Amino acid sequence: MDIPQIPSTAQAWESGQLGRDPQYAVPAAPELRSQIDDALGMQLVSLRLPSELIEKLLQIAHMRGIDYQPLIRHVLMEFANSTLDAQAKG
Repeated sequence: MDIPQIPSTAQAWESGQLGRDPQYAVPAAPELRSQIDDALGMQLVSLRLPSELIEKLLQIAHMRGIDYQPLIRHVLMEFANSTLDAQAKG
């Protein structure tokens, strides 16, 4: 059986045509995950959120074409920045 070849373009990677097949996915080793988190300045946290809020965030993330975790990071960063900016302005 011939497997169709998808050209390696930025759009093919961004749309998920390339790079999202679980058959070829291999989890990163724990040390590499730690190095990636350190390089990105990320820290794992766990928090409980109401199910209704999670559903709304999933809907918004879907509308924007992103996963909900990056959306949550964005929302929290915007809130923190605007709150601190407002506080600094007095």
